[in-house]
Amino acid sequence: MVVPTVLAFVLAVVLGTAGRIQVGIRLDIMCRDGQGRGTYDCATLHSWLTAGTVGEMVVAVAAAAMLVLGLRRPASHRLVAISAWALIPLSLAWVAVTSLLGHSSY
Repeated sequence: MVVPTVLAFVLAVVLGTAGRIQVGIRLDIMCRDGQGRGTYDCATLHSWLTAGTVGEMVVAVAAAAMLVLGLRRPASHRLVAISAWALIPLSLAWVAVTSLLGHSSY
């Protein structure tokens, strides 16, 4: 129960911070460059990247809450572990979806 919750928390924090920086820098350069098609407004891209960061922080808070719940209520260990394992692909999918939507916005 502890391993999946901590893993989900760390993954969400890393994707929400370092992942946002890496993806954001690359997409921002591509947006400002206009990929050879002229100059574009990158505000929508930044909105999607912010939504990605906020979503990852929500996943991190959910993982921390699950850890506390699991430690306080031993009867819920199995439910918490299954839910925490589900947060890991959710976190990966969230950053992928918001990055793709951000990329398609310019």
